[in-house]
Amino acid sequence: EQMGAGYALLFSDIGRRYYERMGFAAAPALDWAAGVSDVPHRHELSLRQAAPADIAQMIQVFNKRAERSVLSPVRTTSWWRHYRWWRRAAPDLVLCDSGGDVGYATVRPDGETLRVFEWVAPGVEPDRVWATLRAEAIRRGCERLGGWLQPDRRQPWMSVVERAEGIPMVARTDGRAVQIPDGAVFEELDHF
Repeated sequence: EQMGAGYALLFSDIGRRYYERMGFAAAPALDWAAGVSDVPHRHELSLRQAAPADIAQMIQVFNKRAERSVLSPVRTTSWWRHYRWWRRAAPDLVLCDSGGDVGYATVRPDGETLRVFEWVAPGVEPDRVWATLRAEAIRRGCERLGGWLQPDRRQPWMSVVERAEGIPMVARTDGRAVQIPDGAVFEELDHF
């Protein structure tokens, strides 16, 4: 609170109850998976591998999305590099449409699954992003896609289960009770 932060964020890998006793409230914690044949496959975007110079733009795209959320972490360049390294993510992918950059995706092949850490593409129809990620999974020889699920991205073709660990939890720094607002953004790359 003395540093100007209104909230504290952590990800519980030991269960909710321990941190709830300290005033933290749990946010939705869902995982999703789907076979590549279940994912929409029309109107893909094009992809290019992100260059180091693209990091600032990707952070700006994320932070702009986060600004529209009632509660979301803000990212920096050092944060980006650390968490991508820590998650062993493949090079970021820049999503392109009509010759322009429209967003990014951070993924990693994990056996037969393309792990989707996050994607942000403001103004782009989600089915186009899913179709693009499906094509990338096939290109990499993966039979499935999966990852953490933002509740507003749930699709009927996904198999969804509640996570037992990596549960985002938030507390107010002033000690008052917290309600997790709809639209709060806590992506897998924020988990440490």
